[in-house]
Amino acid sequence: MDVMSDSSDDDDNVGKEQKMAVLQRIFKDYGDTLQNSPKSDQLSDQYIQERIQQHSLTCLICISSVKRENKIWTCCSCFDTFHLTCIQQWVRDGIVSRGVLSDDLFPDRDIPWNCPKCRFAFDRKNVPFKYLCFCGKQENPISDPWLAPHSCGQKCERMLRPNCGHRCMLLCHPGPCPPCPKMVMTSCFCERTKNAAKRCGSALWSCGGKCGKKLKCGKHSCNKSCHEGPCPMCPRTLPKSCVCGKHEAEKACGVFDWQCEEECGKKLPCGIHKCAKICHRGSCGECPKSGLRTCPCGASQKVNLPCSEDVPTCNDTCGRSLGCSKGHKCSRRCHYGSCNQCVSLVVKKCRCGKRQKELPCSKLFTCNIKCQKFRDCGIHQCKRVCCNGECPSCDQVCRKTLPCKQHKCQLMCHRGRCFPCNLESALSCNCGSATLLVPCGKEKTSKPPRCNKLCAAMSSCHHPKRQPHKCHFGKCPPCTQICNLALDCGHQCKEKCHDEVLVEAKVKAAGPWELSRKPNFIVQSQPCPPCRHGVSVKCFGVHEEATLPCSQAKSYSCGRPCNQTLGCEIHKCEKQCHVADNTEHPNLDVTPCMDCDKPCLKPRPDGCPHECSSGCHAGPCKRCKKPLRVQCHCGIMELKFLCCDFTSAVSKEVMLSCGNQCQKPLQCGHPCGKPCHKGKCVEECHKKVIVRCKCKRKKKEFSCPEARDEPSIPCDEICEEKLLQKEDEKRMKLEKQKLQEDEASKRELLRFERSLEKSSKSRRKRVDNSEVSEDTNWLAKLKKWGKLFPVMFFVVIAIAFVWNLMSL
Repeated sequence: MDVMSDSSDDDDNVGKEQKMAVLQRIFKDYGDTLQNSPKSDQLSDQYIQERIQQHSLTCLICISSVKRENKIWTCCSCFDTFHLTCIQQWVRDGIVSRGVLSDDLFPDRDIPWNCPKCRFAFDRKNVPFKYLCFCGKQENPISDPWLAPHSCGQKCERMLRPNCGHRCMLLCHPGPCPPCPKMVMTSCFCERTKNAAKRCGSALWSCGGKCGKKLKCGKHSCNKSCHEGPCPMCPRTLPKSCVCGKHEAEKACGVFDWQCEEECGKKLPCGIHKCAKICHRGSCGECPKSGLRTCPCGASQKVNLPCSEDVPTCNDTCGRSLGCSKGHKCSRRCHYGSCNQCVSLVVKKCRCGKRQKELPCSKLFTCNIKCQKFRDCGIHQCKRVCCNGECPSCDQVCRKTLPCKQHKCQLMCHRGRCFPCNLESALSCNCGSATLLVPCGKEKTSKPPRCNKLCAAMSSCHHPKRQPHKCHFGKCPPCTQICNLALDCGHQCKEKCHDEVLVEAKVKAAGPWELSRKPNFIVQSQPCPPCRHGVSVKCFGVHEEATLPCSQAKSYSCGRPCNQTLGCEIHKCEKQCHVADNTEHPNLDVTPCMDCDKPCLKPRPDGCPHECSSGCHAGPCKRCKKPLRVQCHCGIMELKFLCCDFTSAVSKEVMLSCGNQCQKPLQCGHPCGKPCHKGKCVEECHKKVIVRCKCKRKKKEFSCPEARDEPSIPCDEICEEKLLQKEDEKRMKLEKQKLQEDEASKRELLRFERSLEKSSKSRRKRVDNSEVSEDTNWLAKLKKWGKLFPVMFFVVIAIAFVWNLMSL
């Protein structure tokens, strides 16, 4: 555990160093301005640090990590990152689900789509198709371990927010750009403190003192601290009367005119009627019944009557429009007041248009048929009675399970995919001191937070304490301490702790119909293994001493030969190592050594090739009486003796002489001729040798030594004449052969000419009898001469061969 923890700490240190180097590159043009800025300005620094960490980015659409090699898209509103393929599928699904009209009929319509996290609306033209870096300068940026992931490494140069006219000086980075760091001279909101040096991003600042500006009431001043924007209304209250002066109430100081809800009630200039207007300021105006007036239907002429008298009704029909859809008019006599509802009978259709009925024009006709169309969600039916086709949007909650598999969609029922879950889950270590917020649904795949405290869990084995290890997520690792329990042999168990061992639980199936189950593992306490403490043990024959585990400590056979001296006192036992004496091993059975069955190996007398007829024995061997055959000195004869007589003889050279002449060849090739003797023969040859001339006509005798000095005899004139006769005979034979060959070649030529004449006669007859064109005759000739071509070729070769022979 200690080794594992040290290695993980080293990895963390390497990651921190690389992360700090990347941050220094990104913020190299800003210097220490961000570090000395207020907390609100350090959000960009914190955002970039979180994005540089490994496995910190999560695509909310597929709930999986965003790696360096993945193509991404970043929202310009919430700056969250998604896989490029995921966001393209998201946009496709959203546009298809919301598109009711056909793209062929309405190609110019714009269907917006929303960011999965912040719901920011984008135009359809802004569908992402390219993988760009964060600043948007480079397409398909190359991954560099010393740059921020998905960054091009160039300056960002995006316009800063709020728009001050300057651009971002950081290297291409994720998240929002920090406020403008340039210094400008500005005053505070209340303009009391002037010409203070502030950063351009926070040029509008508050001095912290009272505002002091006059409020709209013109009497009091603003008591708030220096703030941005207009001052609020005066918070003080005063008793104020309404516009008509009838009522009085406590109102804010900044409120100048307020109206009550009663009618004015003042008498009009006519002195008879009262003003019916609500509380108002100024004069009430003239009486509405004064001046020229007409009857209620407007048919009679204008009459000038006092306001106390009403204009009499005329006898004509009212004729005012009743406001119905058919344009009917009032059929009553001229009257005061409103006209009644239209009572004309009209055949009306219901709103859905499926039924019709004769009803008064003023009444609305609705049938009882429920709408069977689906609402905009495409799941639930309208079910509204007599629907006019404009079905309302679905008012039920979606309740679909989100990709996090934990929560359900709380939006109204809709088409397409639900928005990802925006909630976050907290992962904590075992002790709860370190927590980490991860997107909902990423709890199982996310790494738990690192905690530098030691784990305080109690030991679950026979050891009093666990090995010291850092706090972790989940169960503690199995104990790796040495067991140290006493065994039956008296030694201590030196294996790792085996109180909690993961063992596969074997469950028998009830029958062949039962499906195969996955292996089920359970934690069990295992007994101590056999003792492995080393003990020295000797073999049966005490040839070697080995160190064996205590559980296997017993005498053994080393596999070597026994090597104990046998009864012959010459050889040793060749059996495998065995118990020959039970003094050291009283509990084992004794195995006797082998009986010697080898032949006698004692040295034989000089010249005796036979072995001892007795087996291996002690003492001298018996005399050998086997027959012995030995060749004589010259090698002509085999001599027979008794082996004991020959080996015991004093002069063996005399016994080996056969008495015949020695037949060994001398240097000249003649045999020696002396009696059979030992050693080399003496070179004294006296034999006669016949020597001849080259033609072998003359001959002469010499002794063997003289023949060596004169090896040949010169020829005379008779020898030369005989040689010339032989040459003439050879020439005559050759001339006869040439004449015979010439006669044979002439015969063959005659035969060939006769065959040619026969073929020409037959060809002429065929030409006279046939009616074939000149072209076909020419082809026939070619075929015939083609058949004769091999024969002519052979004849030419024969003639050339004969010509060469004659020229020789």
